[in-house]
Amino acid sequence: MAGHLFNMRCRTMGAVALKYLRLPDVIERCGIKKSKIYDDMETGDFPKNYQLGGRAVGWLESDITAWQQKQIKNAEHPEPDIKQKSN
Repeated sequence: MAGHLFNMRCRTMGAVALKYLRLPDVIERCGIKKSKIYDDMETGDFPKNYQLGGRAVGWLESDITAWQQKQIKNAEHPEPDIKQKSN
């Protein structure tokens, strides 16, 4: 993440600073490829990104952290598979 620290942008809402992570940082933190990130965004399984200006997009650091915590929770306590078999 240190290599792309200059790409991180911050915006302030009241007293809370929102940190945006750029794609290389998200890939590094999550350990998944760009195509998987965008595929999972389409299905709602990965946080959405935000337009930062021009063609630049970023993900809220808090959204990525929450997604990571959910992945850990699901790994520790997997949700039961509730797919029903058709007769």
